[in-house]
Amino acid sequence: FSGDKLLGALQRLAALLPETSSYVEVGVFDGLTLLSVAGACPALACFGIDDGSFAGGDFSSVDQIQQARGNSNARVIVDDYERVFEQFRARIGERPIGLYFVDGPHDYRSQRMCLDLAVPYLATDAVIVVDDSNYEHVRQANRDFLVSRPEFRLVFDAYTDCHPHNMTEAQIVAARAGWWDGVNIMVRDPDSTLERTYPPVAASRDRYLLDHRIHASGAAPFMSDVVALAESILTGDVSPRAALRSLVTIARTRIRSRARFKNCNTDSDALPASRYASLCSSTSSDRLPPL
Repeated sequence: FSGDKLLGALQRLAALLPETSSYVEVGVFDGLTLLSVAGACPALACFGIDDGSFAGGDFSSVDQIQQARGNSNARVIVDDYERVFEQFRARIGERPIGLYFVDGPHDYRSQRMCLDLAVPYLATDAVIVVDDSNYEHVRQANRDFLVSRPEFRLVFDAYTDCHPHNMTEAQIVAARAGWWDGVNIMVRDPDSTLERTYPPVAASRDRYLLDHRIHASGAAPFMSDVVALAESILTGDVSPRAALRSLVTIARTRIRSRARFKNCNTDSDALPASRYASLCSSTSSDRLPPL
């Protein structure tokens, strides 16, 4: 879902773009934002990238709605966003991205990669709109992007007190009329005409430092199950004893997917002991001498 203010912002920003640029979004779902922009700007090439894992992979309704409205400028690319950006020219073409809407996977890495991979294809005055910026890990990724790429600036941000799933009915009504689950809007500003600001994040980075412990743990393959059980205990849905029994069952049924070691797993057993990169025009004389 997207709030009315978010939809209006995307439509108005898209209307400012020249027809030689494009609108690209990662995360299509039911096509609301893609069709909204395409309908408001029928001469603008609009692309939605989605692997279908969240929406079930069927985007036929997007084509049906577009045909019913008499538009033909929106296209859904059903594939992983990283693969699409690796093949950007072949999949989307030469048009630079004038407006980029990020509403795909919300984990830190995906959020950061969605931003970084798009940079070579952004127009010189491109605008980036990031949905669901209420999530701190999304804001952290946005902040890290802005810190590492000083040619971009945060021009607008808006938030709500909580995720819509945790709102009262009155709060949901207001969120639907507003920005729904928070938004960060960034612009390419190579001349530094805007003051440098960042999305607010916690001073502590403990949450991100714990990533290493989780990834290297032998229990990493079923860590999401562990989190779900912990949440059930906190909400009182299950007793600690019942949760413990469930955890034992999960560990036993998924033992084949467990990592090699109890901890400090590196997943490096199939890696080469060492290797060198070859020069593009490699001949025997071009190779670096061995150490």
